[in-house]
Amino acid sequence: MTEQELIKVWKENNIDHVNFNFSCGGDSMDETSIEIFDNDGNLVENSEIFNYLDNEIYNRVDFYEASDGHYMGENGVVEITLIEDDGDEEPYLSYDKQSTSEWYETFTETTKVTLTDKERDFVANYISNINGGDDGEVVNYKTDCILTDEEEKILTELQTKLYNVAIELELDTNADSLDSITYTTNNEDSDVTELTLVGNELTLIVSKSGYVYKDED
Repeated sequence: MTEQELIKVWKENNIDHVNFNFSCGGDSMDETSIEIFDNDGNLVENSEIFNYLDNEIYNRVDFYEASDGHYMGENGVVEITLIEDDGDEEPYLSYDKQSTSEWYETFTETTKVTLTDKERDFVANYISNINGGDDGEVVNYKTDCILTDEEEKILTELQTKLYNVAIELELDTNADSLDSITYTTNNEDSDVTELTLVGNELTLIVSKSGYVYKDED
């Protein structure tokens, strides 16, 4: 069936518009539905219109199906209407897509953690860097060492302090929700692999990730 043949069926059945509802993500199109409305606003069934649009929609509209860990997918509706004018141009179907895309974004901020004198000395003498997050914490030492009970206590208190600072730090984000957190004392995007300690101030880099939804045209 050609578009002009479909338009003839469209007019004969007094169709006002058709909504193609969709949701896609991962690597495929997920749920779709086609709703056909007549000029009185009634929902009607028409197999010719349904079958035509169920195939032709993919030739007329781009859908972003493949997720890459950053872009997650989109959902929305394509409204299909009949366009006619008084000129020489043939009537045609217009496909207007309105959707919301889903992204997984990471937001990062740097903050300072004030250490006690004992924590400062311990870090300066023993610690190369500390990395933590939802899956726990990893401490990297400057050299092989065996900690005393007192030093183990200092380390435990330091780890708790870094975790609490990271958890409580409010980042400027536009995420709908945040569901993941990591933190580190070294900037992984630079050549500096050791922590930055100035006086009693330890630099901590905190990253939180979550879902961001954007309206698309």
